[in-house]
Amino acid sequence: MRAMRLAAGRWSGPLIVAALAVAGLGLVKWWPYGARLASSNLSFGGSLLDAPPLDYAARYLVSVWTAMVLGILLAASVETLLPRSWLADLLGRVSLRSSALGGLAALPGMMCSCCAAPVAVGLRRSGVASGAALAFWIGNPTLNPAVLAFLLLALPWQFTAIRLAAGLVLVFGVCYLAGRLVPDAPAPLPQDVDARPAPARLVSAIARYALTLLPGWLALIVLLGFARAWLLPSMPAVAANDPLVLTVAVIGGTLFMIPTAGEIPIAQALLALGLGAGPVAALIVTLPALSLPSLAMVWRSFPRRMLLATTVLVAFAGALAGLSATALGL
Repeated sequence: MRAMRLAAGRWSGPLIVAALAVAGLGLVKWWPYGARLASSNLSFGGSLLDAPPLDYAARYLVSVWTAMVLGILLAASVETLLPRSWLADLLGRVSLRSSALGGLAALPGMMCSCCAAPVAVGLRRSGVASGAALAFWIGNPTLNPAVLAFLLLALPWQFTAIRLAAGLVLVFGVCYLAGRLVPDAPAPLPQDVDARPAPARLVSAIARYALTLLPGWLALIVLLGFARAWLLPSMPAVAANDPLVLTVAVIGGTLFMIPTAGEIPIAQALLALGLGAGPVAALIVTLPALSLPSLAMVWRSFPRRMLLATTVLVAFAGALAGLSATALGL
């Protein structure tokens, strides 16, 4: 009986985390996206590029707040309810295997970079190697299977191929190399560091994530809403595939945040204006991958050299995507 009670106690935390993930992702991500795909509804609202500053921030928050709540709940539950030894054994080593598993674990998440950021922080606090946690964070937005399906339906298939190729390289190549070149796998803390009951630890972790991550995130969203007016203005048709416009698209796409699938109406609007495929392809790659607010959320949880290198490489991937689209004559 004692062995059975110990086994039940050992598995109760992981089962709660699994149930929360399935229920939360099912409600916030899987069901809405599945229903939209089944109905072929490709209406994602207007492009955020034309929104006034405060409207840009407000529309973004309305789109992501449920996923952000879920991200914080998942981060806190991973940190407090999963045995640290499990995560350390599975994802705690700097290896190709752990990075690949981190990327594969991102596929069902389908979160934007900001909403996946708290979970990446929770993974790091639980002893997950930086390369694996980075692959999870980048993989959520770049390899989102629902968004890839929407892209395939909404735009010429070559844009989806470019996005998929860039995402695979970033998640399974860049994140692994970053973990190898800047290794940082914190040793997992002993399970008895915090002797409080699990519910108390969970509530405390939720409050900590909310208080430490959300204020700065909200402030940057508002600031970027005002910055968007001059860094990502409505691009005229005469811009076409101008190298300067491609550069602006790469920089703006790397810094600015969008909700999940927000790159699709932006791409449709810009193509309708006559913008060249190069800058549009760059935005399709860089906009979802990361953003300044999401970088701020994970800044203390990863080696800073790793985050800076990843940001540069995301921008480089966006530039290559733009050049590829131009070369293909899209």
